[in-house]
Amino acid sequence: MAAHVARGVRGVKMKVGGAHGVDEDLRRARSVREAIGPEVALMVDANMGWDVHEAVRAGRALVAPDIDALWLEEPTLPEDLDGMARVRALGGGVALAMGENLHTLYEFGAALRRGVVDFPQVLTYLLTY
Repeated sequence: MAAHVARGVRGVKMKVGGAHGVDEDLRRARSVREAIGPEVALMVDANMGWDVHEAVRAGRALVAPDIDALWLEEPTLPEDLDGMARVRALGGGVALAMGENLHTLYEFGAALRRGVVDFPQVLTYLLTY
């Protein structure tokens, strides 16, 4: 990531979620933030790898100054709008991104109406079809 930033990249996205656990994900995010510095945008994509409890915990940590993530992408299953709403309500104010796993305009509309997405990734949706 530091090499990309050295070439002028102003934002990076990292993958988290899965078998290594939230603590390791957060350790990695802190390492990336340290490597890229405070001026570069850091986006974190959990690829639906956490349950709601883990996503809330991670969200709170991701907004802390030592990570300062711009967004948390798909922390849980995107069709679980109730779960995403809980992440929204309890996750420390972390901005949420989603879209690449929403497959219809109805799903996008439902997510937008529920207010569970700050960064709708509609372009990703349009480019895959």
